[in-house]
Amino acid sequence: MKNAAEKLAALRAEITKAGVDAYLVPRADEFLGEYVPDSAMRLGWLTGFDGSYGFAFVLPDRAAVFTDPRYKSILPKKIDLTLFEPADAGLGALKNWCAERGIDGIAIGFDPALYSVAEIKRLEQDFQETGITLKPVVGNLVDKIWTDRPAVPCTSVEPFLEIYAGRSATQKRELVAESLVKDGLAAAILSRPADVAWLLNIRGHDLPELPLALSVAILYDNGEVDWVIDPARVPPEIHKGLGNAVRLVHPDQTADMIAKMKARIGRDAVSMDDATTTYRFAQMLDDRNVRIKFGKSPVTIPRAMKTMEEQAAIRDAHIKDAVALTKFLYWFDQNVPSGKLSEQDGVDMLHKIRAREPAFRSDSFGTIFGFGTNSAIPHYHPSPDSNARITGNGLVLFDSGAQYVNGTTDITRTLCVGDPTEDMRRDYTAVLRGHVAFAMAKFPKGTKGIQLDTIARSRIWMYGNDWTHAGHTVGCYLEVHEPGLYVSTSPRAMDEALPGMLFSNEPATYWPDRYGIRLENLNLVVPAELDRVPATVFYQLETVSLVHFEPALTRLSMLMPDEKEWLAAYHARILDVVAPQLTAAERAWLEPICTYFM
Repeated sequence: MKNAAEKLAALRAEITKAGVDAYLVPRADEFLGEYVPDSAMRLGWLTGFDGSYGFAFVLPDRAAVFTDPRYKSILPKKIDLTLFEPADAGLGALKNWCAERGIDGIAIGFDPALYSVAEIKRLEQDFQETGITLKPVVGNLVDKIWTDRPAVPCTSVEPFLEIYAGRSATQKRELVAESLVKDGLAAAILSRPADVAWLLNIRGHDLPELPLALSVAILYDNGEVDWVIDPARVPPEIHKGLGNAVRLVHPDQTADMIAKMKARIGRDAVSMDDATTTYRFAQMLDDRNVRIKFGKSPVTIPRAMKTMEEQAAIRDAHIKDAVALTKFLYWFDQNVPSGKLSEQDGVDMLHKIRAREPAFRSDSFGTIFGFGTNSAIPHYHPSPDSNARITGNGLVLFDSGAQYVNGTTDITRTLCVGDPTEDMRRDYTAVLRGHVAFAMAKFPKGTKGIQLDTIARSRIWMYGNDWTHAGHTVGCYLEVHEPGLYVSTSPRAMDEALPGMLFSNEPATYWPDRYGIRLENLNLVVPAELDRVPATVFYQLETVSLVHFEPALTRLSMLMPDEKEWLAAYHARILDVVAPQLTAAERAWLEPICTYFM
């Protein structure tokens, strides 16, 4: 099929055959992760929209693509507006969209392997009084017409070394199994591939930017595991190292595995996260009358609380990344005056310089790199249609990260090209103040993400600025967006900051059609250094990212003494740790940048 109109017509024919009136096409695979392989890019193939979140809703006479505010300005440029309507994917969005158009009494088909239990529950609740019903459809309808669909990834599993992990797979299984016993659970469904990777100390290459083997598992209360993965993907030495307590189950045998689990546990309860487990998997459990207790994965918190060995590995990975980033910034500074660089040139060179490091494995996400008005789009990626040339006066915002064999990085900097305006300098310094305030925070045990968020945000509110995205936990050679802690004003940000967590500090401000500013470092939660012994346990943040800030955009007169002191110490550390690994020319360039803040 050559164009979107032909694809849409073919899908509508399949919808009719399936006996439903409409169909949902999400950006998802059967593992419901943030990143999906090319074989699961059904939304992009059908509509042209390739953002990280969204879904299409297809009816016989109309269709729409829904996405969140990050892509509001991008969506209309990606889809054929004669075929698809752009729509906002907020709470109740699909129900409201149907109501506004007088759509009622229809059956909406969906692939139960691509939606979580929680998502379907929410949609059913939305449509409770509308006459609209949801109907699971066996076999994906897009796949039926996607004749040149890429192959499903099937890479070989590799070990994650214990010297980095700090615990063996056996120790991890026993640790999490103890929590199951404590909670009176017979087993837990581990539906996130990253949970399985952490638990078994394995990694894979099924996705370009996440070191995962896409698989799920069942962990029992005695530490045994049924790992659902094609056994051919697991090298004999890894299987042998995991021991007899870890059984390999081919995906085709999932139903049999669940039947055996039911026979084993009887009426005891199984833990399942309804936000990350597919509706289809839940149906299989329900068919066997397995008693389910909904809750977060028991792996989430142990995974987020990095061991001392993981913390050491993370620090080393961030030093490697800082060296690469500094080399890139030197290259950028030397070449941008030519006026010949484009946004994509920046993306490509950053990847090229990082890849020189032997421990580098991949980018950790698609690099965000925007100049001028594109910098005001929080999650902008240059494309052939938008790739701006970096010339004249303006700001560059780039957000990027890498996967090293011993850690995951994520960092954002805003650069000055040409002469900045006073508004740019004021806004940059305001964001920097918020960033530094967050980095200096000391807080008692029990502090939640929503409380930490206001530390940075309050400094920026003073200047009438704000932002909508959030800080997030980061894995150790795993997910760049890891569950564990969410830092924002959202009610979701009610998790506690715990020792060993690695998460982002990324305040920002965006002025549409003008410029955007974001400054992001990663921080570890560590015991606080205090002058007195407090009545309760206190923590502070250790900044592990080591890349300088922008002197041309910083008004030192706006900074408080403690903020200046933090910035001086931070840049002194960069000179001490990063500078010795640079060339003489790079060091000579870096030194005056750092001493500006000292």
